[in-house]
Amino acid sequence: MENGGTEMVNKRSRKEGGHTIATLIVLLLAALAIVFALTRTGNAANTQDRLFDSPPASPIKSPTPTPTPTATVSPLPSPTPLVAEISPSTGVVNLPHQVNIYGKHFHPNAVVRIAWESHGRSSRLADTPGYIELATSYVNAQHLIAKVPSDIAKGLYGVFVMNPDHQRSETLHAAYEAASSNPQDTDDLKSRGENLWTTPNSPAAGVSVSIGLTVYRVGGVSGLPPFAVDFYEDSVIPANRIGRGFVTGISPDSSASTSAVAWTPQTHGQVKLIAVIDPEGQVTESNEENNRIRRTVDVRYIAPEDSTPPLAQRLLVNGGENRVSDPNVTLSIEATDPAPNPTGVSRSYYVELHWASGIGVGGAWIPVKWTSWISFGDQPHPYELMPNSGLRYLQGWVADGAGNISAKPAIRQVNYVPATDTLLEGEVRVYRQATLAGQCLRVRVEPAGSRMDPDLYVWPPNYTAGDAPAGYSILEAGQTDEVVIQPTNAGVYQIEIVAFTDATYSQTIEVLESCPTVRGNSPAAPADKQPRAEPSIPVADVPVGTETAPETFRQYLNFLSLAARETQSAAVLKSIFLPSLHR
Repeated sequence: MENGGTEMVNKRSRKEGGHTIATLIVLLLAALAIVFALTRTGNAANTQDRLFDSPPASPIKSPTPTPTPTATVSPLPSPTPLVAEISPSTGVVNLPHQVNIYGKHFHPNAVVRIAWESHGRSSRLADTPGYIELATSYVNAQHLIAKVPSDIAKGLYGVFVMNPDHQRSETLHAAYEAASSNPQDTDDLKSRGENLWTTPNSPAAGVSVSIGLTVYRVGGVSGLPPFAVDFYEDSVIPANRIGRGFVTGISPDSSASTSAVAWTPQTHGQVKLIAVIDPEGQVTESNEENNRIRRTVDVRYIAPEDSTPPLAQRLLVNGGENRVSDPNVTLSIEATDPAPNPTGVSRSYYVELHWASGIGVGGAWIPVKWTSWISFGDQPHPYELMPNSGLRYLQGWVADGAGNISAKPAIRQVNYVPATDTLLEGEVRVYRQATLAGQCLRVRVEPAGSRMDPDLYVWPPNYTAGDAPAGYSILEAGQTDEVVIQPTNAGVYQIEIVAFTDATYSQTIEVLESCPTVRGNSPAAPADKQPRAEPSIPVADVPVGTETAPETFRQYLNFLSLAARETQSAAVLKSIFLPSLHR
C-alpha cells in the first residue's frame, strides 16, 4: 500500500511537474511576447514624429530610373492688341512714309499690317484676305512705328497689329489713305484732336469759353467757298449741338481755323467735344471718312481766383543744344506766372513733333510722343527722343498751382544725328542747322556699301520756290557725297539726305570757324540723276504752337477741382454738413 501510494504520489508529482514545466514554458513565451510587444511599442513611441520619413536606402544598388518628363504648361496668351489711331493718316503713293500706331498691348516683336479696302468716296469697306506687312519698330506697349512702302495702290487701307503669339487686333477701317501725288486727284478736309481748341485752355463749369477747329486741306487746285463745322458735346445728336463755326477760305495744301463758337460747360470733369467738318457735304472730298474730330476736355469745378495762365518762355535741350547724337536728353523750361493772384508754375509737359508729308508741298508738324504732367521743380527732366533720326520740334507746356495752362508752349528745334542711319529708296531725312556769317557748314554722307546711294542737298535760309539749292552732291552709288558752304549771311540751312536706293550710311554735320575749301554743287552728276527742284519740307515751315494744350492733365486738374471745391466750402460757405435720417 505504501509502495502503491508512493508510486501514485510520484506519478502525481511527475504529472504536476510536467504541467509546471509546460506552464513555465507558456509563461516564458508569454513574457517574451509581452517584452517584444513592449519593445515595439516603445520604439514606435520614440519615432512617432518620423512615421512619414522615407525608408532607409536599400543596400542593393539598382539602376537610376529615367526621370519622368515634367509636363510643359503653355503660357497664357498675351492680351489682345488694340489699335486706336494711326498718324499721319495720309501719305502720297510712290514715296515711303513713316507712320505711328497708337493703342495698347503691343508686344516688342509685334508687326503692323495694312489691308486695301476701297478707293474712297464712300466706297463700301470690308475686311480683305490680303495684307501688306510693314517694317515695324517698337517704342513701347502703346506705340509702334511702321514704314509704308512706296509701291502700294491708291486708296483707303485698314490697319491692324499682330503680336508674335498670333493675337490680332481688330482692324481700324479706313485708317490710312494712300493718296495720289497729283493734286487734281485729291481734295480732302481733315483735322486732329489737338486742333480742336478752347480759349482758355482750362475751362470751368458755368463759365463761357470759345471753341473752334483748325482744318487742313490736303490737295486741291483752287480755293473753296466757305463751309461749316458743327460742334457737339458728348454725341452727335441735335440736342447736344453746341453751335456752328465757319471756315471762310482755305487754299490747296493749307490750313485755316473756324470762327469762334461760344460754349458754356454745364458739368465739371471730362467732357467730350466733337467737331463735324462740312456736315452738309458741300465740299467733294476724296475721303469722307475722316470728318469727325474728337477731343476730351477737362472742365474745372469752379474758376479759381488765379485765372491768368502762366507763360512758357524758353525750352532747353541738354542746357541749350540743338544737335544731339544720343536720343537720351534732358529738357527744362523757363517760365513765369504773372499777376494778379499768381500761384506759381508747378507742372511741365513735353510734346515731340515730327513733319508729316501731305500732297505736293503740303504737310504739317504733328505730335508723335508726349509725356505726362511732371513737377516743374524737378527739372531738368530726362526724356528719350523718338528712335528715328532727323529734325523734330519739342513743345514745353506749363501749368500753375490753380490749374491754368499756358496759352502757348515754348518751342525748341533739335536735330537727332546718329553716327549711322538707314533709309529706304525715296525716303528723305531732314535736318536744320543755324550758321553765322563767315562760318563754315560742312556735311558729309558716306554709304556703307558699293550699291548704296544716299544723295545730299543743302537749302538756303531765304529759299523761294524755283531757286536752286545752296549746294548738293548726287554722286554715283558707293561714293561719298559732301557739301561745304561758307554763308555770307546768318541763317538756318536745311539739310536733306535723299535715298536714291536703299542705303545705310555714316553722316557728319559740322559748323567750323572757317572753310578750307568750298564745294557746293556736285562736279559730276550721273546721267540718270536730276537734281531735286524743291525741298521736301518748306524751309520756313515751323510749328507755331496753335495746337491745344494736352489732354492728359486729368489727374492733376481733377485734384485741383476737388481742392478748389473744398476750399470754397470751407472758406466761403463756412458750413458744416451733417447726415440726416429720412423716415
